[in-house]
Amino acid sequence: MCGHVFWILETQPSYAVQYISIQERERNASSEMTKRGRPTIFKKTIAREICRRIADGASLRSICQDDDLPHRDTVRRWLRRKPDFRADYADARIYQAEHYIDEIVEIADTDDNPSRARVRIDARKWVAARLAPKKYSERSEIELSGGIDIANRLERARERIEDEDE
Repeated sequence: MCGHVFWILETQPSYAVQYISIQERERNASSEMTKRGRPTIFKKTIAREICRRIADGASLRSICQDDDLPHRDTVRRWLRRKPDFRADYADARIYQAEHYIDEIVEIADTDDNPSRARVRIDARKWVAARLAPKKYSERSEIELSGGIDIANRLERARERIEDEDE
């Protein structure tokens, strides 16, 4: 500190009080800044909040823009390393698909512009089909039960060919 600052503080007590309070505020602010930042250590409360927001229809991108929540890369690292979080996250994504399906009905009932409604509905259908393909995909899949013994069928076909050649 310079000599003229000491002289002002000694001769002007009110300035001294202000100076000290400013110094304390700066010290507190700098210590708060070191404490602040995005969380990187896994906490169940943060994981639950992320899953809750996803189930309510928010994207991971929008959730992670919140300064109190971790960056997307951190969440992805948690998904790789925490099986319980990964399961909760998968459930949240299914609930998110259901949220979009509910929005489709609401849009169809309330939007006055048919063109805009169609685009909004199609976008939500597309996302829901990717989040929960077994439930919302437009593709039809046929599941076959039982088995086909290919080895026996090939053997019988070879025998028939040999019988025809003779």
